[in-house]
Formats: sequence, structure tokens, C-alpha cells
Amino acid sequence: MRGMRTGVTALLMTLIAGVAGADTWRPLEAWRIENGSVAPWATPGIRVDPALLGKTIRFTATRLIAPHPLECEGATYEWLFGDAEGLFEGNLPAPATAAAQALGLGDGPYTTLRISCPNAGFDFHRAPDGTLQLGLDNVVWTLRPAGRATTPAEIVQELLVTHFTHEMAFTRESVALKRGFLSAGLLVAADAYFAKPASPDEVSAIDGDVFTDTQEYPDRFTLGTIRATARRTVVRVHFAGEQLKRRVDYVLIREGGRWVVDDLVDERGGSLRGLLR
Repeated sequence: MRGMRTGVTALLMTLIAGVAGADTWRPLEAWRIENGSVAPWATPGIRVDPALLGKTIRFTATRLIAPHPLECEGATYEWLFGDAEGLFEGNLPAPATAAAQALGLGDGPYTTLRISCPNAGFDFHRAPDGTLQLGLDNVVWTLRPAGRATTPAEIVQELLVTHFTHEMAFTRESVALKRGFLSAGLLVAADAYFAKPASPDEVSAIDGDVFTDTQEYPDRFTLGTIRATARRTVVRVHFAGEQLKRRVDYVLIREGGRWVVDDLVDERGGSLRGLLR
């Protein structure tokens, strides 16, 4: 995004003292398989085998720990956003949007957690209520998280899922939707920015999506390195789309006993705080 690249340079390295891990991000770790239903594309006679019900799935840095046939070594994780036609490997009956709605996946855009391993790959589709759905052997399994998002990486993940599935332009309304993820100081700066009278003769400092540093919105993201000190943590996010790659560092602080995003820093050192000033 043009504005972030021409903003005030932030010396990111003064914010971080050590590396908590390199590309160690993963989704919320523990999930429980709580329901299984016959898939809408299944042929008559398919039944749900209850063997997976109640089982726990754990997403670790390099493994998907789960009952057979879901176990997965060398796991990598990526969030993708798209249309209903791409859900469940394209198996939804037409019209795909109506089929997705019937499964409780909402109106879209649809969120998919793709897990890739040398021996397997699985797509977990996220519903608006925070559950995940997995299509396996003509059955749709529903997974519920065992806990809430609490770590910096988990908070960034939740913020971005909210961002990608709603208005992505930098407006009062889009910021209000993400208030629970942002620090008090960043919200004050944003409110002051929106309160400034707009001049028709001046180009806006923000002319794209500050959360992804793009003007052409990406359709996927992965989380990378996590650098932490006692006072703040920086989570690196990689965005991609058609002929598009960007990197943004999310700077988080603890406020009121929880982690919140306090600034964004783009590849060239431009900061959101600098733009808002």
C-alpha cells in the first residue's frame, strides 16, 4: 500500500530483542471432534462411523496429531479465502453457496485452513461460529476449539480471519469491527485520523488495506517468525494472491491482561502509527 511505504520509518529492530521461534505459528492447538453428518454430495446408504466422535486433534508446529487417517507429519499451515465452489474440493452440489449455507458456513467469503504434509493434505473450513468442518470419506466432521485464542499469534490469526471475511478498506466501520483486537492507543490514533476533515485537494495518507499492505487484496496468509520481549511481541505475516506477495509485522502489547495489536510495520519500515499521525 502506497501510504504505508511512504510513512514514518519505524526502527523495528529496536522493538525486539530475541526470537521466540522461526515460522512456528500454528492455529489454536487443541480441537475436539464433536459431530459428524453425511455429506451433501454422498451417495445413498452412507452412514457415519462414530469412531472419530469425541477424539482430540492437535495442531503442533510440525505435526497434525490425530486419529487415523488424519495423522500428518511435517505439517504446514495456510489460511485461504474464496468462494463456495472451492469448498470440500469442489464437491458441494450446485448451487454451492446454498449448500454451504445449509452446512452452517455462512454467505462467504469462505475461510479454509489448509494443512499440507508430505504424506497427506486436509482442508478445514471455518464456520462463523468458530468451528471447523472437515470432509472425509463422504462425512462432514465438525471440530470445536478446546480453548480461546490467547497467544499473540492466535490473536493475529483471529483478527485476520475477521478482516478477510468483512470489509477490508480502512474505514470507521471496519476498524470498529476489529476494536477487540486493537490497543487503546491505536484506537485513539485511528479515531483522531477519522476525525480530521478531508480535503478534496489532498491525497489520503491511506489509500489501500493497511492490514495487508496492499491495494489489490490478497486471498491467503501464513504466519511466520515470532519475536518477543517481556513487553511486546512481533508476529510476521506473509500475504499472497495473484501475482502478489507482501509481508507485514504485527506488533502486539499486553493490555488489560491480554495481547492486542499496537502497530503494523510494512516491508520498508513504514508504520501504521506514522500514517495516522
